[in-house]
Amino acid sequence: MFTLAHDTNAGSIAVNNSRLGFSASLFLKEGGSLQKLILKNKHIIKLLDPEERKQLFTSSILFPFAGRVKNNQYNFQGNSYNLMTNQKGESMALHGFVYNKTFEVVASTLEEQYAAVSLKYIESEETAGFPYKYSITLNYKFTQSSVDLDVLVANEDAKPFPFSIGWHPYFRSSNLQESVIKLESNEQIVFGKDMTPNGTEYIQTSEINLANKKLDNGYLLNNKVAQFITPDYKLNISSNASSEQYLQLYTPENDSNIIAIEPLTAPANSFNNQMGLQVLEPNRTYKLTFGVSMDETMRTNTPSTN
Repeated sequence: MFTLAHDTNAGSIAVNNSRLGFSASLFLKEGGSLQKLILKNKHIIKLLDPEERKQLFTSSILFPFAGRVKNNQYNFQGNSYNLMTNQKGESMALHGFVYNKTFEVVASTLEEQYAAVSLKYIESEETAGFPYKYSITLNYKFTQSSVDLDVLVANEDAKPFPFSIGWHPYFRSSNLQESVIKLESNEQIVFGKDMTPNGTEYIQTSEINLANKKLDNGYLLNNKVAQFITPDYKLNISSNASSEQYLQLYTPENDSNIIAIEPLTAPANSFNNQMGLQVLEPNRTYKLTFGVSMDETMRTNTPSTN
């Protein structure tokens, strides 16, 4: 049976099933993020210390944009907006506004074969440079060998707003030097010195050997699934984005055996370059599902706006 324990001091939720070799931790005060994951007794997402989690945006939901917004400025529907720099050491706004918000538990279900936890954050005040009201619901569903994360963004405002959505999990390998990422892409993002895209270039990629690699690379995927193959497990990372699907790969300097594999609906600076940018109308909800699964299970449902 799956169990759930709420640590009010840490602001975290532990979901466990020892019989199935499953364990997960959700941190409510850190954007409702998944900070630990063990599937079939394999350590998939390693719990890092608080400062590392803050610095690396571990498992953060990236909304309303992923990456950087060039010069903290953008135009939308004839109006100009200025964002505030939100990260120490950065010169631009980075990864949106919900990575450090406190989410509330709104529902949970515990069964023999799965557990489900729903978290919600409501933004009722206008953020500098993003003067819109919205809510985000995160629906986690856990099984012995998989995690599905539904992200539902609702426009609670009287005016439309631009957006993209990303997820920033770091996956652990016992030996990253002997690990491989498989993906299908014919377009790699060309970044400038400020790590905002200058367009794409043609490539033909199906496999990236991670031996001696330091990555901060972005790709436009031909399908919705990337595969992470380690000495201990094989993992599928998927998204059901309705149109273009991007993937960012990042290896941090201070840890040699974790890698960020980030499914995105748009790359950095989408508010300006329009790559993958979407608009959510008032009283509408956008739903997107990210999936992590061991073995060959893949999820490619279609997202919805209703």
